[in-house]
Amino acid sequence: MFFLKRGWKNFFVNAGIVLASILVFFILLEIALRVANPQFLQTGIRDLNGSDYSPIQYDSALGWAYKPNKTWLAGVGNESYLLEINSKGFNNAEPSLETSGKKFVFIGDSFTAGCCVNRSQAFYSVFSRETGFEAISVGVEGYGTDQELLLLDETGFQYNPNAVVIAFFVGNDFGDNANRASKPFFTLNSSRPNGLELHTAPVAVSFQSNLRKTFYQYSFDFRLFNQFYERSAFLKKLLLAIAYLNPSALSANPENLPNEVRFYKMQYDAETESQVELAKVILKKAFEDVRAHNATPVLLVIPSKNQFDQDGSWTKIKNAFGLRETDFDLRKPGELLCSFAESQDAFCLDLTATLGEKVKSRNAYYTLDSHWNAFGHEIAGKALAEFVKNNSIS
Repeated sequence: MFFLKRGWKNFFVNAGIVLASILVFFILLEIALRVANPQFLQTGIRDLNGSDYSPIQYDSALGWAYKPNKTWLAGVGNESYLLEINSKGFNNAEPSLETSGKKFVFIGDSFTAGCCVNRSQAFYSVFSRETGFEAISVGVEGYGTDQELLLLDETGFQYNPNAVVIAFFVGNDFGDNANRASKPFFTLNSSRPNGLELHTAPVAVSFQSNLRKTFYQYSFDFRLFNQFYERSAFLKKLLLAIAYLNPSALSANPENLPNEVRFYKMQYDAETESQVELAKVILKKAFEDVRAHNATPVLLVIPSKNQFDQDGSWTKIKNAFGLRETDFDLRKPGELLCSFAESQDAFCLDLTATLGEKVKSRNAYYTLDSHWNAFGHEIAGKALAEFVKNNSIS
């Protein structure tokens, strides 16, 4: 018994030494980073006063929203841009509530919020210059179609639009709609008039989210680790394996496929089908709401750069998971979404073909990011303008 107690005592002493050593290491690293590179916390994004490092704030109805009346300096790789948030909380000039003139309201995620270019380069600004119509973006980064629908009903129709462009990003919108963390979400319920049941409204404040935000804003260590994490697929898998005590997460198991890839499969499994069905019902509700406000619904399908194998991204995924090209159709998500939209008498523009032609000679997406560069925004804005003109949408 004596030896057993001494063994446990030694274990706790040694464990304490290890933990203390780790703590000292991170304290010394924090000090070293602050002395050697005091500007490190000002990488990524900050307001022009240099005192705030997150453009996002809690919103009880939608989960999160942009902080109004602030301009942010952000960057992707060596490129920098301004995120200019107006008094309403959107990356847009102050819009008019007047009923005169042709207006297009744009809803969507970070693409529709103008990431990652200056506002004048964003696709909705390009569209406005090409058509002469007023383009009002109410896009917010990270939103799914569910939050966009709620935002449209809450804010978008105040601008009395002639048309509403609903931007759907193939890369994550299916999954974002199924996500239930720190946001309102819908589930399918056939007993409801529109087939949808809304949950978690108002949204509870997430302790984890606030803790992460605090560390990200004030800790050099956390920012450094976050950069490694975002760029390391292995580190993400390792942490997933630790979190769920699941060593198989480190393997190239097809079950660990990025969610986006599931929608390129020729045959969908039950989970993928359920996410597609949820997206369809949410879109149907959005189309109905737009028409109820005497406006024209337009679905804009935004493809992922993986669909064009930019920088070999699709090839890397195939090789990592041992996928066969014949089991996938990279055009399928856009075709599926447009087919559904047209069945609901809504206009639909799938940008897959247009971007596919252009990216053969020049990248339309950032290398280190999933978003369009200025060239990608220009292609999208001009393509949408041409589509609107050809279909007499106004």
